[in-house]
Amino acid sequence: MIKVAKSNREGQLYKGFTLIELLAVIVILAVVALVATPIIMTSVKNAKMSAANSSALGYIDGVNKSLELNALEYEGTKYAIYTLADINTNNILSDNIKIQGNTPTDAIIYVSDNSVVNANICIDGYNVIYNGSSSEVVGECNTLYKETVLNGSYPV
Repeated sequence: MIKVAKSNREGQLYKGFTLIELLAVIVILAVVALVATPIIMTSVKNAKMSAANSSALGYIDGVNKSLELNALEYEGTKYAIYTLADINTNNILSDNIKIQGNTPTDAIIYVSDNSVVNANICIDGYNVIYNGSSSEVVGECNTLYKETVLNGSYPV
């Protein structure tokens, strides 16, 4: 329904689109944007959660390697519970933790026989639970997650 040219009484030609045609295009673009935005936002959120999970696994691997080095130089650790503050102030552990990715903002790490057996890590705003063999992002970090882990239940 595009009209290429019109002429008025004086013989001048008008070229262009009518207002209705322009509004129709704008409405179509708005509908496409409404459909595409949630899909893109979900993909971005999933990518951030996956990155947080990978960063947490990298941090746990760094802690495991640090514990192994500690066991070679000292007597090792049979059983311990470390918070992120404990690790950051313990030069033996923190000096040996080298990771790629983002570092945690908070964590509780359970160690048995010089290896991480459980961990609850807050990284990039997501709470990552590690059970010794696998990890899972269980939601966004909050201030209560330490208490729930210490009581044996995990937040939803």
